[in-house]
Amino acid sequence: MSDLAPSSGLSHLSRAGAAAMFAGEGVALREEPGLCAMLLFDKSEDSKFRRRVARTFGAEPPTTPNTVAVGASAIAWIAPGQWLVIGGDPVADGLDVSDAYCAISVKGRRAADLLSKSVPVDLDVKAFAALCCARTVLGSIPIFLMARDESDFLLLVERGLAYAAWAWLVDGASPRAR
Repeated sequence: MSDLAPSSGLSHLSRAGAAAMFAGEGVALREEPGLCAMLLFDKSEDSKFRRRVARTFGAEPPTTPNTVAVGASAIAWIAPGQWLVIGGDPVADGLDVSDAYCAISVKGRRAADLLSKSVPVDLDVKAFAALCCARTVLGSIPIFLMARDESDFLLLVERGLAYAAWAWLVDGASPRAR
């Protein structure tokens, strides 16, 4: 009988439940298994929505497109009236999508350079500073991208495409790819 226990999107790349990791010159990749992700939708008839979100997550949902507010969790604007909450615990008001995505951290002095090879977003710190976010593609793979700071990015990729995104990043970070 197969094991139906939950596993991370890249568990087959690591040993005994450890997160998948890769380190190259100036860049490190790490899967962040178990990261909670929820969608929130503004119910315009609910006048207390923003206050309830602030009380629950420690920050009000941002109103500026492609920005992130940080409190106990990160709240990213992804569309008018829609936010992605990253971190924390699932709540009744949110749609838990944690199992649908794999979270990959891209860190290091070459992180933006690596992502710039395949992401059609200007990742210069002046254009995509800390707490900016975007729905975009990595090559042809749809992703959510968030800058935690100038050398630390979080990618959320659909679970079924996680290995393809991982392989793409590892290949781009290899010395022969420069």
